[in-house]
Amino acid sequence: MDTGVLPARLVARDERPDHVSWRLDVHLVFWGSSLLLAAAAMVRNGLLFTQAQYPSSDAALNSLLVHRAEHFEQLVGNYSRVGFNHPGPVLLYFLAAGQAIFHDLLHVVPAQYNGQELGAIVYVAVFVGLTMVSMYRLTRSRGATAISFGIVFIFAASNHLIGNTWFPYLYIPAFLLFMVTGAAVAAGRTVEVPLFVLSAAVLVHGHVSFLMFVGVTALAVLGGWWHQNRMHWRAEWAAHRRGLQWAMVLICVAALPIAVETVVHYPGQWPLYLHFVEHGQHAPRTGHQILNFLGVYWGRPLGLPTLLGVVAGIVALVLTGTERNRERRPIFVALYGMVLLQSLLMLYYVARGVDQLTRVNVYVGYFYLTVPLLLVATAAAQLWIRVVEGAGDRRLVLPRSMRAPSAALLSAVLVVLGASSVHLDIGSAPHKELPGIVTSLRAQPARGDRMIEFELDDHDTWPAVAGVAAESLRVGLSWCVQPGSDGGWQVLFSRTYTCRSTGRPRWIVHCITGPTPPSGAHVIWSGFVGRTRMTMYDLGPPAI
Repeated sequence: MDTGVLPARLVARDERPDHVSWRLDVHLVFWGSSLLLAAAAMVRNGLLFTQAQYPSSDAALNSLLVHRAEHFEQLVGNYSRVGFNHPGPVLLYFLAAGQAIFHDLLHVVPAQYNGQELGAIVYVAVFVGLTMVSMYRLTRSRGATAISFGIVFIFAASNHLIGNTWFPYLYIPAFLLFMVTGAAVAAGRTVEVPLFVLSAAVLVHGHVSFLMFVGVTALAVLGGWWHQNRMHWRAEWAAHRRGLQWAMVLICVAALPIAVETVVHYPGQWPLYLHFVEHGQHAPRTGHQILNFLGVYWGRPLGLPTLLGVVAGIVALVLTGTERNRERRPIFVALYGMVLLQSLLMLYYVARGVDQLTRVNVYVGYFYLTVPLLLVATAAAQLWIRVVEGAGDRRLVLPRSMRAPSAALLSAVLVVLGASSVHLDIGSAPHKELPGIVTSLRAQPARGDRMIEFELDDHDTWPAVAGVAAESLRVGLSWCVQPGSDGGWQVLFSRTYTCRSTGRPRWIVHCITGPTPPSGAHVIWSGFVGRTRMTMYDLGPPAI
């Protein structure tokens, strides 16, 4: 039954949050949305279960860190091109869990990276499911939640979101959950605090810029919560004591690796983060450039996403302005307020934090795509509730027997459209040449029992070398990367995998992008790794 958000005294017994049927609804929302999304992604990407995937480029570099996470050794996040690692490793541990469960334990995939991709699918599905739970607890409308899920599904399927291990995509589901639960807490819903903390922790671990987004948003959310509960805050705390305790546990767990990294490698990454804060100040840009860069995430001026955003904005203004339900109005005000707040923060981030406002750098704000998504999904949910209730006009009221089927049908149409999107396919990039390259390296008589030292003579070889390094690590072939004159490779490959003076003899393998090595060099391998042309050689004569 769709009730919208009604005062507790007007809500039927079987629709109250403490009743069994309500709890069953919450479980149904979570498991239904999570399993449907995960199943659609796995069916469309059945090759993950049959065709081995070998990563290169960023995915390979992250695989090196995932290997450490699988042994509980990783304390920092993935690398940044600015010159540091991001604060925390939680996303690496999510990928490591996929690798450990699906490949190492269950053996349902043929390669470790396939397990990471399945782990990414499960991660996205779980966070979308949690977002739908929060939306349902906010609206108490099955129909509104179903429609919101359909919109989120088609967004995820159309934006390469499901199963993609690239970190700019992994931030997206966490940011969506962060906004919805943040709006819920700001509207006085203390029950959402644990999920708000969970999503905030994932974001802070994932990228240093989220320290600003999370910090400012948390203050705004706290202010909203206090405004809603100032007359009975003690009772509210007491009623949600267990949830608040779990939130504190999550905060401690999230802070632990950051604290350990700071102590062990004092002062850790913090001086580099301070430099990052000042980085954008040295790259002047005009207001027109800032707005153009921000506008990319809303779509082309006359494109469908932009038109949907405009229509959703009009719906939001009209329905919220005419909302007469005292309990529902603060909820939608908080959701739309979250859209506005994150847009202002993104505007500041683009103005002061993004070093170059070029199309190449648009990926740094992919998480912001969830802001137009939240606007559209919230407006659709609000419109559904208004249509169901009729706002006093009985001609708009759907018969009770038609509400759930109508919402389910509309949601199903959106899901089918999303499931048919070509972007739901992760894409096959097996890089089958990588095992052969590693076999060639291992078979070289000149290597003996020495550790391989990769010398990247050309910068553009790093995506291919990363793939070779990840595959070498997988088969147990020891190697390290020469850090370079500026130490740049130490950031990409991490301190763990850069060469140090250990006294152990090493076999130097040079890597160039051209097909022709210096005169007298011994070519070990030459060809393409994905789109990268690479030749590997050593300068010593081959051993006989």
